[in-house]
Amino acid sequence: MTKDSTNEQNNNRYTVKVKETPKGELFIELPQKLMDQLDWKIGDDVEWEETEIGEVWGEHMGFTLSNTAKRKRDAEQKWKNAESIDME
Repeated sequence: MTKDSTNEQNNNRYTVKVKETPKGELFIELPQKLMDQLDWKIGDDVEWEETEIGEVWGEHMGFTLSNTAKRKRDAEQKWKNAESIDME
């Protein structure tokens, strides 16, 4: 991936710009390589949580993302793969 004004990738560290819709909703576009690595799908429900990030040079605001749709997919897959044990 080449460095541009939208995304940059360096050793699995990504930086993306927060964008805003005409209605004032915030969003980000994740690089496809990252989506593939995380097994995230377009349309997944993702929770966005603001957080402070501590760096050597100081603290700044950031955010964490949690994919609730993938968590549900993973739980359903584990359930399907679970083996029943006969206790008799």
